[in-house]
Amino acid sequence: MKKVLFGILASAFIFVSCDSKPTLESYFVENQENKDFIFVDISPQMLGLDKSKLTVEQSKALNQFKKVNVLAFKKSAANDSLYAVEKTKVQELLKDEKYEQLMRFGSGKAGAVVKALADGDKVDEFVLFGYESENGFALVRILGTDMTADSFTALLSLMQQGNLNLDQLKPLQAFVK
Repeated sequence: MKKVLFGILASAFIFVSCDSKPTLESYFVENQENKDFIFVDISPQMLGLDKSKLTVEQSKALNQFKKVNVLAFKKSAANDSLYAVEKTKVQELLKDEKYEQLMRFGSGKAGAVVKALADGDKVDEFVLFGYESENGFALVRILGTDMTADSFTALLSLMQQGNLNLDQLKPLQAFVK
């Protein structure tokens, strides 16, 4: 009897302690295999950088960087109503108080927002969400450890200068066509 009671109490504790609130991470996991989405992971190694030629600031930024996740929804006539549903889901997820808004621009038909998951000046995740009512939307998570605004801009610069392995980005080419 004690074992049964303990099992019930343990199950109840686990059930109550689990947070079933949807997260951006769970949204990525749920949709990365969805045919209406395009998913790409970009690791630091994919940037094709010669580390010996980096400045101290660039090296620090690269060391703070873990990966970039890109999830894009390509809008079509067949999935027009799904676009509205998915865009609303993402916008609701980004309303979470844990994300600090850094920038917002655009209008009703097109726009973008940049948010950060931070503890003071140290950022572990930058989130970029952009949409265009004719084409769809893209959600980008830049994950790292203790990044700063300076390391974020240095990382963006490194991505532009890098010798990115374009074969791994082929799924995104369909999105921009």
